[in-house]
Amino acid sequence: MIKMNNGQVRSSRVVAGLIPVCLAGVVFLAGCSSATPEQRVAKARQAYQQHNYHAAEVQLKTVLRKHPDNGAAWALLGHTSLAERQYDDAIHQFNKAKTNGQPAAALALPLGRALVASGKYQQALNALNEPESKSPDHVRALVASLRGDAELGLGDRDKAAKAYDDALSIEPGLPDALQGKARLALLRGDLAGAQAALSKAVSAHPDDVGSLVLLGQVDYRSNRCEDAVKRLNHAMKVGGQSMTASQQQSGWALLADCELRTGDPDAARKNINSLLAANQNNPFGNYLQALMDIRQGDYQNAANHVQAALNVDPNNVRSMTLMAWIRIAQGRPDAAQPFLTRVLARSPDDMAALRLQAGLWMAQNQDDQARDLLENAYQRHPDQPGLHQALSDVLKQLKQKQSGGDQAGAGLNTVSVQLDLARSLARMGSEAAAQTVLSKIKPSTAAEQSEVAAARVQIALAAGHGEQALQQAKALADQAPQDANAQKLLAQSYVAAGDIAKAADVLAKAHAANPDDASIIRAQARVAVSQGLYADAIADLKPLHEAHPDDTSLTLALAGLYTKAGQADRGIDLLQSAVHNQPQSDALNQALARAYLFAGKTDQAVTLINTQLAAHKQDADWLHLLGVAQLIKGNTDAGLKTLERAAEQAPDRPGYALDVAKADLSSGHRDEAIDRLQKLRRQSPDFWPAAGFLALAQAGGGDIDAALKQVSALREAGRDYEANVLDGDVLRAAKRFEQSDAAYEKAYKQHPSRQLAMAMFDVRQAGQLNDPAKPLEQWLNDSPDDAETMLTLAAWDQQHAKADRAAALYRKVLDEHPDSVVALNNLALINAGDHPQRALDYARRAHQQAPANPAIADTLGWIMVGQGDLGSGIPLLETAEKSAGDSSPEIRFHLGAALAKRGRASDQTRARSLLSKAISAGLPKDEEASAQRLIKQLGKTPDANGAAE
Repeated sequence: MIKMNNGQVRSSRVVAGLIPVCLAGVVFLAGCSSATPEQRVAKARQAYQQHNYHAAEVQLKTVLRKHPDNGAAWALLGHTSLAERQYDDAIHQFNKAKTNGQPAAALALPLGRALVASGKYQQALNALNEPESKSPDHVRALVASLRGDAELGLGDRDKAAKAYDDALSIEPGLPDALQGKARLALLRGDLAGAQAALSKAVSAHPDDVGSLVLLGQVDYRSNRCEDAVKRLNHAMKVGGQSMTASQQQSGWALLADCELRTGDPDAARKNINSLLAANQNNPFGNYLQALMDIRQGDYQNAANHVQAALNVDPNNVRSMTLMAWIRIAQGRPDAAQPFLTRVLARSPDDMAALRLQAGLWMAQNQDDQARDLLENAYQRHPDQPGLHQALSDVLKQLKQKQSGGDQAGAGLNTVSVQLDLARSLARMGSEAAAQTVLSKIKPSTAAEQSEVAAARVQIALAAGHGEQALQQAKALADQAPQDANAQKLLAQSYVAAGDIAKAADVLAKAHAANPDDASIIRAQARVAVSQGLYADAIADLKPLHEAHPDDTSLTLALAGLYTKAGQADRGIDLLQSAVHNQPQSDALNQALARAYLFAGKTDQAVTLINTQLAAHKQDADWLHLLGVAQLIKGNTDAGLKTLERAAEQAPDRPGYALDVAKADLSSGHRDEAIDRLQKLRRQSPDFWPAAGFLALAQAGGGDIDAALKQVSALREAGRDYEANVLDGDVLRAAKRFEQSDAAYEKAYKQHPSRQLAMAMFDVRQAGQLNDPAKPLEQWLNDSPDDAETMLTLAAWDQQHAKADRAAALYRKVLDEHPDSVVALNNLALINAGDHPQRALDYARRAHQQAPANPAIADTLGWIMVGQGDLGSGIPLLETAEKSAGDSSPEIRFHLGAALAKRGRASDQTRARSLLSKAISAGLPKDEEASAQRLIKQLGKTPDANGAAE
């Protein structure tokens, strides 16, 4: 018992009940005693500085209930809400603080942060434009950097870059601004630029969490997993509590993926657990957990987690493919079938899905379906890795079954099938999944061990580990010097590294050792095509086709090469002969129809198409070809409707829906095209060509910000190369040529190609940038036999007073392509002044190759006239002028000058008319001056309409 001051006795139980009430008051009311508002704000500030935000909030709300006009309390409450990432509350509270007398300049920075974090970018800029009076340099730098964040949120990269530069001019090591520079670099695909900016930030502030997390992401995207793990673990250690939920979850996901890739499953498990504890529905977390389950042989849990991923992201091809494989591994092919059907609807040429589907049908004795599935895929893509082997395996199994062997179910769990799955997962961007599948493969023979080693090279190539792939490929080729597949893989690795010459050398040696191996010959042809050496590719494939005339894939490949080499009629002849021998082949008939269309023989194409449609009225492929033919003939409305019918008949072929949008664009229906493309992006989010065309359509309509969002979508999907190319295309459309050139250059460094070299050449000319020819020179250093690039560079040199180098390039082209009309014609022009006989010889050879080309006839005729052979030259110029018409004022000038030189009375009036029309149409200055002099010599001047007076 306790005796009270008034003599009363109270139960200790009652007193004990009072104690928690007062303690609760300490927590919720800051004590049982009264305190002034200033004291409460001071206590709140102390709690805030100790990161005890809840206690600070209690104190401040107590003040504001009685004193709602206390601006200092509103301001500190805004800071507290901002620290707790309650951004809308913070915005409201900072505005209340301003209303109640707090200076706007002092609140500009925290209010701007809250507005940017909540996506209110324009309001943030308005707030940040408040006068800053005499703010410290650090604050001014932070404000400038935050302006950059707001401008970036609005999509104005140029203003964002300037704002970040302003911030760094005040405080060169400011992490916020360097992170902004890094984000801009990532949007451009400039991983090296992002790395440099973030490395500078981390160097100045080693524990800055934002810089560490972003640098870890850059390392991850650059396939530097060990560095990514180091950065992200350090960020978690020094600032895990201050990281946003998004930063934490991203960090756990990237760490787990990298740890699985690098063989540290225990560390990966911890991060996956953290990721799923934070969000049990996280699709990537569930996908990674499924990989862990597979490693442990727990296929049912793996299936559960993949299904959880699909519940959030139902159309993810990677997850559906893995689920099909899991169900097959469980012995449940019936449960695998729906997933395979969905995968093949979205990705009809996915190698893993094709293998698994064929295996299922073989197990169900649906042999014809399995064979047809792979044969059709092979006809579409004869060079797809693994497809020929898959078809050969099925045909071998069919032969064994027909001879009495029971092969039902063969092929579902073979090493080849699992390797196809691993390669497909790697191509989808899931290297960790590919490595997981590889870890379950137990090769039992030397051949299977070689297959696994080859798959490791292919996975490294797909993941962008070029140097690793090349070293592995060299080791494999050294171990098996007679293995044609190993040599082809080494050549592929050299091509990926940009060393085309070594790739060609490897294949030449492989061909010498295996002269009858058709796959090596095909590989040689592909390398030749990559260099633009179409004649060489034809020379490679033609003997092979003669030995196998019924090989549809060879026929299609050779016909395509004839078209690329400018020999469309030879391609048509080849296809006509093949169709005669195989009249039921849709692939050959459709190729012939396309060849007719390409060659301008539209009526023949339409006849063939209608004949086929009579038997296949709703066939999407033939409807599509008919729509294309109608567009070519100028029947735009009919063509669009037919293309729409084709797309409706093939909802699983997004390319057909894309072609409708492309036709809309070419017909001037930009808005309709954009609507179609946006719908297609929603329906088929993994069909990336739609993103590219949508971006170009939006850019063409002036909506550059919307177009750049498609570039960002590609980057977020890990498709940096495609993003860089599209970035260049969009910026080119916006006439931002310097930025476009930079984007193309980044893509070129990833995968050098003639197309990118040409793109840089074009934008440098359009933007009047320095050294337009440099990209062509760089490409020719790596691919010295690329005739197309040599011709382009030579033409540039010829136009810019570098005739000697131009002539040398043209002669080099003629060494390999003695019938090159462009090289012969331009050498004739270069030699016309100093070497007239040589010029005449070149011009005659060019005219022999292209007698119907007016420019070629003009060159020969003009050289003959220059050498005094008017009788031979003028008829050639007459023919050229008649053929070219109004399209070539230069040819008209040449003919007019030749007639004036001949001097016949009957020629004078016509010469004046031709020269006058040439001037009106536009001539180079020197030729215009010559034409004017000739007209004066003829005694007349042209009137305003170009007719002689």
